[in-house]
Amino acid sequence: MIFSKGTSIYKYELIQKLGSGNFSSVWLAKDNSIDSNTALKILNPSFQTVVQLLEEARIGNKLNHPNLLKIQYADIVSYNGGQLTLIAQEYHPNGSIIGLLNSGNFLELPTAIRLFTDILRGLEHLHAQGFFHNDIKPSNILIGSKGEGILADYGITGASNSTGTAIPKDAYIIHRAPETLVGNYINIQTDIYQTGLTFYRLVNGIGNIKNDFSKYGETKFEELKSKGKIPDTKNYEAFVPQKIRKIINKAVNINPLKRFSSALEMRRELEKCCFPGFWTMDANGNLMGIGSAYKYRFEIIAKKNYKFDFNAYKIKISSNVETKIGAYSLKTLDSNNIETAKETFINWVIENAS
Repeated sequence: MIFSKGTSIYKYELIQKLGSGNFSSVWLAKDNSIDSNTALKILNPSFQTVVQLLEEARIGNKLNHPNLLKIQYADIVSYNGGQLTLIAQEYHPNGSIIGLLNSGNFLELPTAIRLFTDILRGLEHLHAQGFFHNDIKPSNILIGSKGEGILADYGITGASNSTGTAIPKDAYIIHRAPETLVGNYINIQTDIYQTGLTFYRLVNGIGNIKNDFSKYGETKFEELKSKGKIPDTKNYEAFVPQKIRKIINKAVNINPLKRFSSALEMRRELEKCCFPGFWTMDANGNLMGIGSAYKYRFEIIAKKNYKFDFNAYKIKISSNVETKIGAYSLKTLDSNNIETAKETFINWVIENAS
């Protein structure tokens, strides 16, 4: 389906394309009947029945929670001799969580903790209503007007049956839980898995999992995932603290029974995480530690005979005066010890920054 700015469909005028998938596109559109903007999802009925397409709108319209996207309206309309399914959704101009990534393509820790706490609240409500989201990924986490996290897109959401599971309508393969591939079901634990994998990608580097999928192909990728080798929980960046790693590792455990039993349980663990400092990356690709009164940086200087010096610094935010931190500045280290020195300093900033 190809549309352009200014196209009129039913009572809507398309303003700007916000995103697209295989069988749909989402546009910022003006609802001329009430002179208001909306996020309009346009679906082509050729790949599913009208009843199936409208199920997404029915689910979203039932949900009333600040951390879940509200579906306002849906209809089937005639267009160019065919039919289109239109789903009008709340419009959030701040876009998705992807827009908050720094130059290193990861999310700063305080932001990640706050937004995933919100998403887990929304997921609690969704599960309480008897639904499984089944499409938790970075592009489906929107940022509201107050900076809150909002879980969006119910296109492949499933309704719980008597066994507490649902048969998936489709899957985002990269985030599909191992048991969904084997048993063809989704439930609370598959949503927990997808939440954990999304959290991993956002705090550790968003491209890692996609790179693995491109490298190995679907069959090998799923095999490695089923063995717990994707995501590689031994390959965290140094700026991801142990408490966060523990939460993620539990959420993505290949054994569903060893994951969090509910979104509430996972949220409670995340709410216990509070760190004085965190790390980000500046526009030049340099890691920068952030505390309440100081910023932190380090440099690694190559010496002769494969040795290195490690220098750690703090910069007072109020005066921009930089001071060398002697306790963490070390000389003549080999390649293994230089990595240890870096990780030790990074962790110290997270746990003790002022």
